[in-house]
Amino acid sequence: MADIRKNRFWFGRNVIHAALLGVAAAAISSGAITDRSAVAQEADGDFQFIGYQGCADCHSKDPDIRRRLERDRSFSSMNEVIIFEHDKHVAAFELLKTPLGQQMERILQTTDAWAGRKVTEAQQCLSCHSGWIKGHKKPDVYEYGVTCEACHGAASSWEAPHTRDTWRLLDPGKKEKDHNFIDVRNPLRRAEQCFSCHIGNEKEGKVVTHEMYAAGHPPLPGIEIENFISEMPSHWRGIREKGEFRHFEGYLKANFPGMEYDPLKDLPKTKSVLVGGVMALHESIELLADMSGNESWPELAVFDCTACHHDLRSPAWRQTRGYSGLIPGRPGTFEWPNALIKVAIHHRAGGDPAQFKAEWEAFAEKKAELTAALNAQPFGTSQGLGKAAASILPWLRQLASEISTSSVQKPQAELAMKQILALGPRDYPDYHSARQILWAYRTIRSEVTTPYPTFKGKPDGEESLKAAQDRGYENLQLFISWKKGPQATGRIQVDELLEKLQVSEAMRLQLPASVDHHIVRDPETGEAGAITKNLEAIGAYDPAWFREKLKMLAAE
Repeated sequence: MADIRKNRFWFGRNVIHAALLGVAAAAISSGAITDRSAVAQEADGDFQFIGYQGCADCHSKDPDIRRRLERDRSFSSMNEVIIFEHDKHVAAFELLKTPLGQQMERILQTTDAWAGRKVTEAQQCLSCHSGWIKGHKKPDVYEYGVTCEACHGAASSWEAPHTRDTWRLLDPGKKEKDHNFIDVRNPLRRAEQCFSCHIGNEKEGKVVTHEMYAAGHPPLPGIEIENFISEMPSHWRGIREKGEFRHFEGYLKANFPGMEYDPLKDLPKTKSVLVGGVMALHESIELLADMSGNESWPELAVFDCTACHHDLRSPAWRQTRGYSGLIPGRPGTFEWPNALIKVAIHHRAGGDPAQFKAEWEAFAEKKAELTAALNAQPFGTSQGLGKAAASILPWLRQLASEISTSSVQKPQAELAMKQILALGPRDYPDYHSARQILWAYRTIRSEVTTPYPTFKGKPDGEESLKAAQDRGYENLQLFISWKKGPQATGRIQVDELLEKLQVSEAMRLQLPASVDHHIVRDPETGEAGAITKNLEAIGAYDPAWFREKLKMLAAE
């Protein structure tokens, strides 16, 4: 896996591209041109991938080298590529070439739909392993895999203008509409972007089908975004992790319009947990409804695997649990995206029991429409599922939007933790739901108990460019020290508590965080990989055991 980083990302630079980029950058700085996007775009105006090399030219400055640079580090650290080099996403395309990827190719090619097609060239694979969205031209740089543009958007239109500090003053919606620059700083938009692959998005062609699972594709696990981000590791700084930068006030007005809450007092990770909890359900229902309109329906992959693949015992906790309103024998949807909905509704209700009751009943009514559509016949019908989705999706999106623009400070975070620990068995009916709950608690508690750093502020009056650069550099070093010190300590303390309660390993809370991680089996040691260990944990899960663990956690 180490070779993947060397060959495909960090050291795999295209010298000719870099040289051309340097010429373009010089022209931009001299005012000769304002945007080179027209060169990279097709005649139809479609935004195009241009490759990560341009990003690496600027965003690969080592922050530990104690020298003054021509770049201001107060907004971006300029070391993002160095960090991303260790991100598992770097290996995305190369994974298609592994023995497992080649096994999938051999099996899939025995079907009519995949005859003669390669997993390294098929849009169904490259949609998530490279960023090739359905309906768009295949990127010329797809072999670099999941790099900057896969998340931030194809860069043909934004690569040049985003280098100007006045870019910070633009409305994020305008950036995306006019330049295809995706606002991943917004927790709602970030959730959509992450879930488009980690849950699926039919419109973008990002769907792992049952056929692909049968050929060997690893099961997509539940995902709590902030826990996944922390293990990527994250290569950016949030607004509370930067200090002041040029156009600071203008940036706040553009990105936090109305200023109904103070983003500098917000707990952004807790907010992301709540927003992500809602959007997980939104995206899973949208995928179900969109897939139901395809000729290949039913697509078994959008239903809960354990509806069919589970142990056969009697009595069993699944019988005791019940079937969420479904007729026994009817396959249901995944449970884990529902795990944090109650907590999110509690947040919007602001601790008011009457308001929570009313909102919870409104949600339950809409969810019942979806259950009725699934009960109408096995797998439901396109018309029924579409109608139910049209009712619940706007409601969920509104909930997520209101949370994203609400104040989330320590009182709200503590209320969220209280509600998490008060959840009952119906809220964690399976392993994935329980893990989602613990991941959420882990993130919120570590953020609440770890104060954000205090940065060196901008002095009154004029500040020279060099002084601003020096201050930005000092604030970056302060952030790095905080991340390695207080933030890491806060997370360790929470992890030690979870380990003491013997839930960390049982629930597989620690995500494998290295590109050297083996999914199936370590070829050198023969040790079982993550899939085997996860399946063992799923098989051993018991909701009664988990209920007792939550009670113990609440007593701490």
